[in-house]
Amino acid sequence: MSSDPLLGQVIGNYQIEERLGRGGMATVYRARQLNMQRDVAIKIMSAELADDPQFVARFEREAQVIAGLEHPRILPVHDFGHEGDLFYLVMRLVEGETLYERMLNGPLSPQAAARLIDQIAEALDYAHERGVIHRDLKPNNILLDEYDNVYMMDFGLAKLLAVSSPLTETGMVLGTPAYMAPEQWRGDPVDARTDVYALGVILYEMVCGQPPFESADTPFTLMYKHLNDTPVPPRAILPSLPEGVDAVILRALAKDPAGRYPSASALARAFTAALEGAAPEPAAGPSLPPADEPIPLPDKIAPPVPPLPVPPAGARKAKPHDKPKRGAVLPADDAPESLSSLIAWASDRLESLVIPGFFAPPPSAMPAPPPLPVGARPDSAEQPPRQAIAFEQLAPLLNSDEPLVGALYMRGTSDWRTWRRLIVLGLVLSVLGGIFGSLFNLWIVNAAGSVCWLYLIIQGVRVWRGSQGHFYIGFTPQRIIVQPLSERLRSYRDEVQSAPWYAIRRLVMTDEYFWLEAAGIDVVQVLCWIPAQGAGGLGRQRRWLLASPIAQLLREKGYPIRRD
Repeated sequence: MSSDPLLGQVIGNYQIEERLGRGGMATVYRARQLNMQRDVAIKIMSAELADDPQFVARFEREAQVIAGLEHPRILPVHDFGHEGDLFYLVMRLVEGETLYERMLNGPLSPQAAARLIDQIAEALDYAHERGVIHRDLKPNNILLDEYDNVYMMDFGLAKLLAVSSPLTETGMVLGTPAYMAPEQWRGDPVDARTDVYALGVILYEMVCGQPPFESADTPFTLMYKHLNDTPVPPRAILPSLPEGVDAVILRALAKDPAGRYPSASALARAFTAALEGAAPEPAAGPSLPPADEPIPLPDKIAPPVPPLPVPPAGARKAKPHDKPKRGAVLPADDAPESLSSLIAWASDRLESLVIPGFFAPPPSAMPAPPPLPVGARPDSAEQPPRQAIAFEQLAPLLNSDEPLVGALYMRGTSDWRTWRRLIVLGLVLSVLGGIFGSLFNLWIVNAAGSVCWLYLIIQGVRVWRGSQGHFYIGFTPQRIIVQPLSERLRSYRDEVQSAPWYAIRRLVMTDEYFWLEAAGIDVVQVLCWIPAQGAGGLGRQRRWLLASPIAQLLREKGYPIRRD
C-alpha cells in the first residue's frame, strides 16, 4: 500500500487515503472529500489513457451520461474530472461486499437469488431506457450493503474505455470473458439483450455455485464455449431446483439475442414464476433488431423423452419374485446394455451395501445417537488439540472469513469410485472365468480378473504400509477440505479438493472410518479409516472425536458420527 504514489495526494477536492481495488484500466481508492468532510470512492483511470485524444475528447460527455443515472439501485456518481493526466470518477462509498464475495460461500438459495435478480433488473431496465448499456456486468460490479440492498456500478465504463486507440488497434475485446455475450466476442453491435445474457450467467452462477462455462485455459477457449457450447442445465447440477428454472436460465443464455428475454425485468419475472411452479413462457420473436450473423445453437440436442407407459386400470402389479415372460423386455434400470454399463450399474448399487463395522447405510436410515453433553466423553476426558501442525497446513486453504472448526488425520483413497468399479469388474470377470474359462478355454478372462485383483491388492498394501493415501481432512461451516499428503506428511497443494456442504451426496462417518462423496465444483470421493493416533499434532483423535466441535458441526449438518 505504501508504495502507491497516489496515497496521501490531493486530486481536485479529494485526498487519497486507501487503495480498495485495482482493475485492468482503473484503480479504486477510498478518499476524503475535503469540502464535505465525507468519505467517498474515487475511481482513477489509467494514466496511459491520457495519451489518447479520443479518450480525452469523449471523457466528459460519457461521464455526464453515467453521472446522470439516478436510481436507488445504481451507485451514484457524485463528481468527475481530470487533473493533469489523471481522469477520475467520484462515487458514493458503500460499506459492504460484492456479489462475488457473497458467492464465495457457495450458491445462494433460489429465493435469495430471485430477490437480488429483481433489484438488478430494476437498475438495468432504468439504464436501458436511457440508452445506457452496461457492457461489463459481473458479480464484482454488484455491491450489497448490510441489508442486502443492491448497488450497481460501472455503468457504461466499458464504453468509456473502448475509445482508447491502443486497445482497439490490438483487437482487444473489452469486458470480462466469463460474462461476455456472443455478440461481444464477434464485435457486433450490443443492446439491452447483451446485459440480459450477462445477467443470465450471473443467475446461473448464483443458483449452481459455478459459471456455465469454466475450466478454459485461455480467453479464446472461453470465447469458443460462449459462441458454440450449450451450458449444462442447472437441474443437472442441482436436481432440487424447480423444473422451470432450466428453461428460464437457458433462454437468457441463448446464442442469438433474438432468443433471449427482451429485458432484464422479463427474465426476473420468469425466474420468480418458475420458482412458484408456473410453466415457462415460450420464447417470443425479437422485440429488438437481432445481431448480425448470429451463431446457431449446436445440433446435438438430447432427443425428447417419451412418456412413461400407464398400465391399464385393474392390471395386476408386478411382484418382486415375478419372472419376465419369454420375449419380454426388462426395464432399462434393470438391464444394462453393455459390460461397462453393467459395471457402473453394479457399482452404484454397491453404495447401499451395508457391512457392519465398515459400510453403514445412509444417515436417514440409521437411528440418531443420543446427543453428548457439551465437553463430555463416555470413556475419556481428552479434548481436541488447540494448536497443531495440521491446522497450520490447512490455514492457507481457508478464506479470510472461514473458521477451521477442526481437522483429522486419515488414511485411505480419494478415488473410491475407481476402486469400487474395479472390485465389481474383478467379481464379474472371476465369475465369467469360472463359468466359461474351462468350457471355452477363455483363459484371458481369468487373467483380466486376476489383474484387477492384483492391482487392488497392491494399492491396498501401499495404503496399509503408508507409502500413499495420507490426508488431512478439515471441517469448516462452509465445506470439507481434503488435503492430500506425501509419505512424509508434506502437503500436495495442487491436489486439494473441496466439498461444500450443499454438494454432498453421501457422508457416513464413525469414530473409525470416513466415507464422503460430493459432486460440486470438485468431484470428491474419499474413503478412509481414522487412525487412533493422528499425525500433525492431532494426538489420540479417536478419543476426543465424538465430543469435539467436529462432531457438533456434523450433527448440525445432519451427519452425526456413529460409534463402531
